[in-house]
Amino acid sequence: MTAIIRVLEWSVLLPLWRKVIPVPGWRIAAAVGTGSLWLIIIIAIAAGGGDGDSGTTVQDQSTPESEITAEPSESPEATPTPGDTAESSPTPEPTPTPEPTTAPTPAPVGPSTTIGDGTFVVGEDIAAGTYTSAASSFCYWERLSGFSGDLDDIIANGATEIRQIVTISPSDIGFTSNGCGTWTQNLSPVTSDPTAPFGDGMYQVGADIAAGTWRSDGSSDSCYWARLSSFSNDIDNIIANDIGGGQHIVTIAASDVGFEANDCGTWTKIS
Repeated sequence: MTAIIRVLEWSVLLPLWRKVIPVPGWRIAAAVGTGSLWLIIIIAIAAGGGDGDSGTTVQDQSTPESEITAEPSESPEATPTPGDTAESSPTPEPTPTPEPTTAPTPAPVGPSTTIGDGTFVVGEDIAAGTYTSAASSFCYWERLSGFSGDLDDIIANGATEIRQIVTISPSDIGFTSNGCGTWTQNLSPVTSDPTAPFGDGMYQVGADIAAGTWRSDGSSDSCYWARLSSFSNDIDNIIANDIGGGQHIVTIAASDVGFEANDCGTWTKIS
């Protein structure tokens, strides 16, 4: 731009200069030609050189490098504020279903070992075994092979007011008792001493009374006694017996199982 101004200055000042200082015509022509040439050159340079105001050279405009894309930063995890989320509570363990409890089965009631009045089935109602009854009034009992009511069903029986001992066999079908009180299997001794005097009743030899020779006091005229091999009370269990009035003397063997006395008064051991 400065060169253009200078050329313009020449084109203005040259005519003035010619008026002041006479110059030969060829010099003037040469100067004008030279100025015109510079003007053309300067205009050409100005047209191809870029911005004349700043006088700066336009930088090469190359393809801009691709911008570096910043990697997206990870979003910070949101910090839960108190109350936003309920604190997780532990999952309760399932309550085990209780197994159904079975009510204990009551123990089967077996045959009874105590007998009152009535008729009973042996093995179902009452158990077989040896029973005793402290009869104090008239007592009647029967061991039965059946319930037909016939006399043939009676295996053994008794009718008395004295203490009774009866062995009920497992083969017996039934048992009947009337007025005998309670029958039990308690065979504890009923005398204070086996050698002590005793009265009417049924006794176990060795437990209630001792083996030996015994004498009655003869206070009755209808004394009945019997030595027994068992308490089945049938005819076969009688080893020996007697009935009569006055005094009686009996030797009881150690092998005897029992002894029965009825209306004989008091027995005393003499040997």
